[in-house]
Amino acid sequence: MFGFRLSEASSPEECRHLTDRTTCQDTDANAIEVRALSKRFGGPTVLNEVTLDVRYGAITCLLGPNGAGKTTLMRILVGHESISRGSARIVLPEDGALADRTVGYVPDSSLVYPLLTVREHLRLVEALFGLSRFSRAQEEQFLKALGLDEHADLLASKLSKGLKKRLMLACAVRQGARVLVLDEPFDGLDPAGQEMLMSLVEQLRDQGCCVLVSTHRLDIAERVADELLVLDHGELVFSGTPTQFVRLGEPSPNKTAFEAAFAAVSRRSDSRPRLAEFDGTSP
Repeated sequence: MFGFRLSEASSPEECRHLTDRTTCQDTDANAIEVRALSKRFGGPTVLNEVTLDVRYGAITCLLGPNGAGKTTLMRILVGHESISRGSARIVLPEDGALADRTVGYVPDSSLVYPLLTVREHLRLVEALFGLSRFSRAQEEQFLKALGLDEHADLLASKLSKGLKKRLMLACAVRQGARVLVLDEPFDGLDPAGQEMLMSLVEQLRDQGCCVLVSTHRLDIAERVADELLVLDHGELVFSGTPTQFVRLGEPSPNKTAFEAAFAAVSRRSDSRPRLAEFDGTSP
């Protein structure tokens, strides 16, 4: 395996880049290794001493409330953010010549080219990464597998939010990504789109890919996750399997076992004032 590391620089404010590349002979190595990672934006600490592992051949769901640090962590992993302290390492199952195309990132925001069609996006990826172009038959089969065949010749600007996310995933798969970092991929999808995307990530898992998915949807995490990571206020408060996770909560008529466990590991907010205390007339 081939790895690269976001190394700690000489000063806390120095930007970390993908510079330290090492060869790993262990084919069972983790795909992602994060060690004592902290991130500050000026004063506030967004991530605090986070240590975690994510493996190949698994869907790992990253859970947490808004502002927990999920997106910041993902942006660090793909090299879009610097770190303040600690390290993050992605171990790639390819040699150096293929390393640059082995990590695929699907952000929460849309990163498609509005004036290119779905089909043209695939051909752009092929050109960028020096891939042999799909034959027309291969292209049609690939688009059908991703549920994009009926939209192949539409401009990306004409696609729904859910289809744009599916297109970004298609581009990541076409480039040959073995480590997929998906930020809220189910957001904005209708039930049919959610089902298709869940099926796709399960297929990628079964092909041996590492799939790291952030989501606020506990029901989807319960359905697809092999491993769970929970961030709260920038700290890792749980790492383990769904079976281990549900043991932490006490189900009630109003909460599933998964919801109860999430409430148990999240930081309690008992000290916060209740909205009922404010009647809208206070000065």
